[in-house]
Amino acid sequence: MKKIFVILFTILFMGFSLVTGDLVEAAKKQTLGDLKDELSALEKKQADNNALSAKTKQEIDNKRASVKAANDEIEANQRKVEEAKQKIIESEKEIEKTTEELNDLMRYLQMTKSENVYLEYIANANSISDLIKRTSVVEQISTYQKEEIARLEALIKEKEQLQIDLAETNKKLEVQITEYEKKIEELDKYLNQYTQIGISTAQEIKSQQQLIKEYEQKGCKIDEYIDDCVARLNVIVRASGFLRPYAVGRVNSIFGRAGGHYGIDLGGVAQGSNVYAAAPGVVAATWYKQSCGGNIVYIHHNINGKAYTTEYAHLLQINVSPGQAVTTSTVIGLLGGGSSTWSYDHCTTGAHLHYNISTGHYLGVGSEGYRNRNTFYANSVTTNSSISGFVNQKGWTWNTR
Repeated sequence: MKKIFVILFTILFMGFSLVTGDLVEAAKKQTLGDLKDELSALEKKQADNNALSAKTKQEIDNKRASVKAANDEIEANQRKVEEAKQKIIESEKEIEKTTEELNDLMRYLQMTKSENVYLEYIANANSISDLIKRTSVVEQISTYQKEEIARLEALIKEKEQLQIDLAETNKKLEVQITEYEKKIEELDKYLNQYTQIGISTAQEIKSQQQLIKEYEQKGCKIDEYIDDCVARLNVIVRASGFLRPYAVGRVNSIFGRAGGHYGIDLGGVAQGSNVYAAAPGVVAATWYKQSCGGNIVYIHHNINGKAYTTEYAHLLQINVSPGQAVTTSTVIGLLGGGSSTWSYDHCTTGAHLHYNISTGHYLGVGSEGYRNRNTFYANSVTTNSSISGFVNQKGWTWNTR
């Protein structure tokens, strides 16, 4: 009885495991409808990124306008400071001149050759009114000169205070400028982040649109699992391994060098040379004039029943299109990376091919597909020479595909 119970339990457990496995497998798979839903989500993400980028750009423009206004005010204040300094110099000269004139007048009025001319001038008045008049004239001259000196001294103090005030204002403006520039730097970083996301999303949308079109044209149904459709249509030809993308060359730069270099840089041939597909497959995506990578081709492969994606970057020219079936004889593009591509491709200094092999179908769909670039890098098997056919060693050469 116990033995029968164990057998029944085993059968039930195995049945449950099979059902669970089917559910898990089904969860991995995607239909054409799922793919279209993902496309809608990507398009919304792109719209959100564009809105954030536009808002951030406006903030940056506003801060830059504030920096310009503050700099303009500092320049205007500097001119005022220079004007104030000049006015002080002129006022000091005027004070010196006026003081000298006053001293000369008082010396003339009060003392000429030891005679008290001032008293004589007053005493020679021929009437009371003349006396008052003469006394008033002397006092008015003296008062005017003293008032003029006082006015000029006040002007000097005013200009000196103006210089102090302007210097203090400039300090505050310089602090503001520093804060504005820091904010601009932060906003630039924020904008770059969303710009990069935006570019990536835009490429994802384009690739997704191309995939949907490809599968629709191949007859995949809206509710059919894409894995099943691909298998039914035999879209990706199976192969046993990879060839090199061209016959004779050398390794210019290794995988994993300082700075996070993913893939391997292959040289040894001139710009414009043919670049071939490394294995039979289907072109997954073609990206044009990327700021880092230039013209890039991605191809999906099935090697010994396992999914792979090859990447070919810095191409001078792309000769294939998404959805196109390729063989190892297909010229997918021409080798680039030279000066003619530098206007848009900023990650190259000379003719070469950036090449990478990763497991899974990057930019693909179904249970083998994914669209995360970090996953693509993490899945790289380029350094496995038994798969890629390359030794991860700078200067290593080959002479056959």
